[in-house]
Amino acid sequence: MHPISAQFARLHTTLLALGPALLITGCTSSAPPVLSARPASTAETTSEQVSHRIIIQFSSVVTAQNTNILRTLAAQSKANEVLYLRSLSTDTHLYQFTAPSTLSGNEVLQGLRAAPGIRMVELDQKASEQSP
Repeated sequence: MHPISAQFARLHTTLLALGPALLITGCTSSAPPVLSARPASTAETTSEQVSHRIIIQFSSVVTAQNTNILRTLAAQSKANEVLYLRSLSTDTHLYQFTAPSTLSGNEVLQGLRAAPGIRMVELDQKASEQSP
């Protein structure tokens, strides 16, 4: 058997063996990544939290769902939770930040603007226009 044919046969056998696992993994990984900066205490209620949908443009192309990026965004914004919503372009992404109600949207934006590697930060106007 030709060496390339042997390699292909091994790869084919491996893919057949892993196929069901890859299919299951692919089906279950559709939820957007969420990073909780700290576990919610039993005293915290939803009335004490406020969500801000924020558009962030990075200085370069990034993997916006990366745990390190989510962790940095949470630390800079002082948010309890950061949820990646979707990509708007290769360097611009939409996130939802959940923060204590004592932290204003402007304070969240100000903290994010101070983060390295961020070119632009703004509240999602479409989300604001849809709010009552």
